[in-house]
Amino acid sequence: ERSRLASMSSQGPVNLSGLALRQRQVFNARKTSSVEWRRSQLQAIVRMLEENEHQLAAAHHGDLRSTQLQRYMEVDSMIDEAKWFLHNLDRLMQDREVPLPLMFRPGNARVIRQAFGSVLVIGPWNYPIILSLGPVIGAIAAGNCVVLKPSEVAPNVSRILAELVPKYLDNECIK
Repeated sequence: ERSRLASMSSQGPVNLSGLALRQRQVFNARKTSSVEWRRSQLQAIVRMLEENEHQLAAAHHGDLRSTQLQRYMEVDSMIDEAKWFLHNLDRLMQDREVPLPLMFRPGNARVIRQAFGSVLVIGPWNYPIILSLGPVIGAIAAGNCVVLKPSEVAPNVSRILAELVPKYLDNECIK
């Protein structure tokens, strides 16, 4: 059936149409639009990564036989990215005036920053932490709900993320 996909945990298949509907309802309730919610989720990601850095690095090594530098680079770069978004979140959420061509003046134009709704992140196997959590961090900062599907080719990292994401992040908005 097209609406089913193996979940990132050992809970079995997930009904994607039901999941999409639930996330759309949460998004339409505007739960993810506040700066407070975005900031709390980004802080939770930083906490999750800092508190479980060694566990994530060991899972990364188990999947890819990576060097210690590669393992910690992936985790540390995601901590830095989440902190960058935390530091710049207010500025990133502001609307911005943009210049208009002469023929449209005296009008004005602006970029209005608003979330898409729900984002599906399918992580690859080769950089399972950076290429899974990087888009999640950006989607959260933008005010979206997120479904994360890590690579089954990196089972150790997938298992750790399946355990940590529901423990640290908003289970209603981030799956």
